[in-house]
Amino acid sequence: MPNPSRAMYWFRVPDVESGLMSLKPAQLRCYLVVISAIQRDRNRGLISVRQVARRARLSVNSAQLALTHLVLTGWLNRESKRRRHDVLLSPNVETGGRE
Repeated sequence: MPNPSRAMYWFRVPDVESGLMSLKPAQLRCYLVVISAIQRDRNRGLISVRQVARRARLSVNSAQLALTHLVLTGWLNRESKRRRHDVLLSPNVETGGRE
């Protein structure tokens, strides 16, 4: 039974198979971690590179390079709010009231 106090945030994940298949393994892992964080985490995408690296089982440097590539190619959007935390968003998603 869903907990009404916990807000759910669902959207359609891009399923462009050729695009996903063209990503390198580290990029795909980081993409899936961020999409999962947007959908399920309490902060809806407020995630540090270290958290992405830990969840994707990559080094911090590899995760940073993969996330940078995903942002540059348009798979994700990045809004730097603080020095160490980024808000990573899917480009086809409304922010859900968050500015």
